[in-house]
Amino acid sequence: MSRHRTYPGIVDVARAAGVSPSTVSRAFSRPGHVSEATAQQIFDTANRLGYRSGTITPLTVGKPKHRLILLAVSDISNPAFAQLIRNTQHECMRQNSGLLIADTEETKMNERDSLHDLNNVDGVLLASSRLSDTMIRKFARHHKVVMINRMVRGLPSVIPDYRPGFESAVARLIALGHTGVTYLTGPEASWAEGMRWRTLSDVCKEKNMSLKRLPCKEPTFEAGRKAFSQFMQQPDSTSIIAYNDLQAMGFIAAAQQQQIDVPQRFSIIGIDDIADCTLLSPTLSSIRIDRRKESKAAVAMLFDNDNADAHTSLKVPTQFIERNSVSIPGSDH
Repeated sequence: MSRHRTYPGIVDVARAAGVSPSTVSRAFSRPGHVSEATAQQIFDTANRLGYRSGTITPLTVGKPKHRLILLAVSDISNPAFAQLIRNTQHECMRQNSGLLIADTEETKMNERDSLHDLNNVDGVLLASSRLSDTMIRKFARHHKVVMINRMVRGLPSVIPDYRPGFESAVARLIALGHTGVTYLTGPEASWAEGMRWRTLSDVCKEKNMSLKRLPCKEPTFEAGRKAFSQFMQQPDSTSIIAYNDLQAMGFIAAAQQQQIDVPQRFSIIGIDDIADCTLLSPTLSSIRIDRRKESKAAVAMLFDNDNADAHTSLKVPTQFIERNSVSIPGSDH
């Protein structure tokens, strides 16, 4: 009688960790909906049980044949992805390879369709993917995949470490006299949104800074403008941290249109540190993500089959860049 090896599933991890299966699922796919302590407990339990712990190796792995890779981004109109694309192209040129770009326009359907019939590429970089873990893992059994701004168990990934940037930003706001911050959220399906919210929540709790969450589903300039109207219905925070720079810029534009001074009325900080931050008035403070380091590490992981680091996750530290959009509350800046 043959014996088949059984692998632990979500239910097994949930039972061992003392949480519900839905909490386990959220810990991996929607980190902002689970506290850091609970998530760590789930990850430790998953590692102990061997849940999705093995590295996913494509059926055919070898030396690059086509000298061509695909980079899929969620929104090519976002300057943060323009930075990533340019830096990835430079790294591909160093590897004597070409680069294909797929703009998934923030939709799972477009992203899924862009991954069909990829027999002419040596590998795929998925940046801020909106696909489910299961779908990505299935795809990775046939193509070499490296994740950027997203973690999927069993796959190499390059992700920002948001804690250093948030710690510096919140500490600076407190030093200026701010006692509360409102966070403008990003897309619900974004793994990065979950990590940003969870990390900011933990940092604010540690520093006794009050924190509010203002739904702002799209990472766009227009969404930031709309968020300003919502915020002004109950403007009880003197500082704002936006999901990205575009939202922050839209928020400032709407405030200025209403003759409200920034940063005298409230300070605002974005995330990404795109080039346009220095063109705005006031210049926008932001949490910088090193896109060059992200690109360099991701491309190296994609091409280096023999290096053990090619099968792990790398965290890229973030940095708070202070400019004129933050000040003492109520100051005549």
